[in-house]
Amino acid sequence: MGRTKLLDLYQRPGWQKLTTMQDLRKENAKMTKEADYLRKRFDSISEKKKQVEDRCNDLKVTVSTLREELANTKEDNAGLRKDNASLRDQVRFLKAQVPNLKPSLMS
Repeated sequence: MGRTKLLDLYQRPGWQKLTTMQDLRKENAKMTKEADYLRKRFDSISEKKKQVEDRCNDLKVTVSTLREELANTKEDNAGLRKDNASLRDQVRFLKAQVPNLKPSLMS
């Protein structure tokens, strides 16, 4: 290329200066380091994502178990309420019988 054509290329809008092979090697080495860093970062993020997903699945199992236990507890409470109501009725009945028993004990 003639000198005038090179100068013409430098003056075009948006045209970056021509680089030497050494400049390209430096840029390549820099980009390789950046790519390695980004690859490690991606692997690290992927591993953390996997750990979070595993923890999420564990928590889902725990929530499911707790819901089941809650349902069982509600059933137990309903049964206990029925038993308590029955016992209250029996206590009321027995208290009502106490005045009737006192005269028979005195005789």
